[in-house]
Formats: sequence, C-alpha cells, structure tokens
Amino acid sequence: MNPPIPENNPLQHADELLRMNALLKQQQEAYARSPMPALEERVHHLATLRALLSQHTDAVAAAINADFTARSAAETMLADI
Repeated sequence: MNPPIPENNPLQHADELLRMNALLKQQQEAYARSPMPALEERVHHLATLRALLSQHTDAVAAAINADFTARSAAETMLADI
C-alpha cells in the first residue's frame, strides 16, 4: 500500500496538471465539433448551468472563499451566484 501524498508534493501537482490538460483537450474537441451551437442547445446548456449552480451553491461559495482566503458566502451569492 502506498502512503498518502502530501498536499505540497510535486507529484500531486503534476497529476492535477495532467487532469486539467485532459479537460482542456476535451473542451477544445467539443468546440471543434460544434463551434456555433444552435439556440436550443445553448438554452439547454444555460438551464443545466442554472440547475447545477442551484444544487451546489454552498460548494461554490466554499470554493470561492478558499480561493480568496476570506470571502463571505453572502458576497459570493450577490456577486457570483
């Protein structure tokens, strides 16, 4: 069994970069397949985004707070959500 990798370990950062690069490649491929989606598809994407934001409001606020070090959930709700 492998010991856990500490948060500041360069290997963990390398894994995260690989994951992010894979996600970017997927986004680029999706754009290449459909650079100008129809109105119905765009409306569907926005509705999906709205639903996901509503379902994960607390997680989004917590992530933004962690990113900014000390940002209130109320400010995030007003400015971002």
